[in-house]
Amino acid sequence: MAVIKHGFYCRPTRDIISRKVKFLVRTQCLREMIAKGSIVESLEYLQTEVSAVVDHNDEEESQCFRELTGSLFLSPKPSSTATSNRDFHTTRTALFEEIMRFLPRSLKQPFSSLVDLVPKNMGDDPFDGMIRGAPQNTAAKGSRKGD
Repeated sequence: MAVIKHGFYCRPTRDIISRKVKFLVRTQCLREMIAKGSIVESLEYLQTEVSAVVDHNDEEESQCFRELTGSLFLSPKPSSTATSNRDFHTTRTALFEEIMRFLPRSLKQPFSSLVDLVPKNMGDDPFDGMIRGAPQNTAAKGSRKGD
C-alpha cells in the first residue's frame, strides 16, 4: 500500500496502516457474524465498528463496505459449524497474510519451508550423531562377545 504525494510514492503513516488493519479485521469479524446468522448483531457491528474505520475516499474500501451491507440482507441461512470453522480458518489465514504486507520483512515469518533447511544426504537416520555424548552405534550386529 503506497500513498501518492506530489507524484511520488510514500510509505503510509502508522495511522493509515492502523486504520487499514482495523478495517480488514473488522470486516472479517463482520463476515463471520453474517455467516453465523447474527443479523441484528451484524447490523449493529457494521454501523458502529466497521463504519468507524472505513475510508469512503478509497474506492476499494467503499465498495467493500457496500458489498458487506448488501450481503447482510442477502445472506443465506447459517452454515454448519464444521464447514464454517474450516472456511473461517481459510479466510483468517488470508487476512493474516494481508496484514503481513504492512510489516517490514525482518518482522515476518520466513518464506522458506523448514523442510528446506534439512540436508537431503543425511542417510537413514537424520538424527544420528546429533546428540553429543550419546553412544554411537558403530559396531556391526553379531560382533559382540558371546554372539
